[in-house]
Amino acid sequence: MTVFWIWMLVDAIQNKGVGDGEKVGWVLSIVFFHLIGSLPYFFIGRPKGRQPVLSQPVRPVSMP
Repeated sequence: MTVFWIWMLVDAIQNKGVGDGEKVGWVLSIVFFHLIGSLPYFFIGRPKGRQPVLSQPVRPVSMP
């Protein structure tokens, strides 16, 4: 159980798929509620699959 809790805590801290406010909420819920906070994060908060996170919007290239 402790390994799962640490895994979810590290994953929540490093998760680039959520905003800063949402990240803080997940980290606090995992820290204060341990397993009860880790299970919802595992099923709801983690990003689904490995979707690339774009730092800048992609602009279409215009043809001359």
